[in-house]
Parts: sequence; C-alpha cells; structure tokens
Amino acid sequence: MILLWLACTSTDSIVSSTKPEIALVEASQAVTFASSEALGAHRLRSVRKQQEYHGEDVRSATTEVLLIDWADWDHWQVTQMVDEEIVSQVWVVDGRCVERSNDRFVERPDGEPYRVQLRNTWNQWEMMMRPFTEHVQWTFVDTSMIEDRKTKQYTASFTRPEMGNTGLYPKDLNGTIWVDEQTAVRLVGAVEGALLDGPYKKTVSLTVERSDIGSDIVLERLRESMPTEEQAQDR
Repeated sequence: MILLWLACTSTDSIVSSTKPEIALVEASQAVTFASSEALGAHRLRSVRKQQEYHGEDVRSATTEVLLIDWADWDHWQVTQMVDEEIVSQVWVVDGRCVERSNDRFVERPDGEPYRVQLRNTWNQWEMMMRPFTEHVQWTFVDTSMIEDRKTKQYTASFTRPEMGNTGLYPKDLNGTIWVDEQTAVRLVGAVEGALLDGPYKKTVSLTVERSDIGSDIVLERLRESMPTEEQAQDR
C-alpha cells in the first residue's frame, strides 16, 4: 500500500516552477492541523532522527516517533516515543479522555488542554526545516495519484550559505515531497540535512506518512485501543 506523507515548511521557502505549481506549494506553506482535517480520518506517523558528531566520533543519536490516529476532535489518539520508549500517550474517544502517566492509565476530566497541545506540537517537519528554509528551493517534478488523491511532486535544492557564518549553520539538505492538490497539504515527504559548527556536526532526517485516509478503520482502532474504565484510574 502506498502511504501518504505530510510535510510543511515555513513561508520563507523559495519555489522554482510554473505558476500553478508555485501557487500550490506556496499554499502548502501555510498548512496547519486544521488543513489536514479536510482529509478526514487518517493515521499520521513521523520519524525524526538526529545524530551529533565531534569530528568523526558519534556523540549522541536519538530517534523520535510521533503517531496520531485522528477521526475528529472528539475521537483521536497521540503517542510520542523517544528511542522506542513511550514518553507521552493520550486518547480522546467517545466523551472520555485518558492519559498514560508513569505506565498507568489516568482518566482526565477534560480533553481540551490536550487538543491545544496537539495543535502546537504535531508539526515536526516545520521545526526541523527551520534552520534550512532560507537556503531551500523546491522544484516541481511531476503529477501523480497517491491513494486516489491527485498530488504534485517537488524536490529540494540546497543553496549553500555564504562563508563567514558564526555558530551552527546549515551545510546540506535534500528531500522530496508530494502536495495534495485538493487541500494543499503536503503529502509524501522525506528530508535529511546537516549542520556544522567547527568540528561539531549534527545530522537530521525526517519522514512523515499518512495512511488509512477516509477509512472507518481509524475509528475502529481508536475504540479498540482506548483503555477501559476499569483499566483507567482517577486522577
């Protein structure tokens, strides 16, 4: 099955293509979570990897995973993992809100604070791209169908910053994205880049995918995974 991927960058991105393609990719730069709601029910999975080097020696390596099942704002679930360990998990399903806390399921009286949190933290793509945005040019490649949705494909070209930089600066970046023509949500995307500061180097990569778009299986999965009232404890 071909998976759908979401990608967003800030409004400073430079785009090289014909006018219709420019309009579409520029619209995608303003994408919010509300924009993706137009896709209907779906699963979102993003994986961010980071490695830090001093010279050739790897000093640290981390992998962060964000998994969201979303049917509507009354039926959704989010899981955040760091190096395969769950660090945050919340369900909002059928009028109940449950949070995983210290390996316990805790019933919460209100899901609204978690909705606000999700709106503010879901966009890992934009956060990763921030140091690179001024040096990236997106070029139109082709039009294709992905899970019955018409999309346009773009590839990233990196323009090296002028020398004389102080502090951490972008060294390289490459990536590919597909943009949904109907919603301007960027689907199918992956980027990887590097930043330098003397002997220090940081490499970052991100892949984001959407699947089960418009499928009833999302709501079924939410209800099946929701902890029961017996499993959940009061605050």
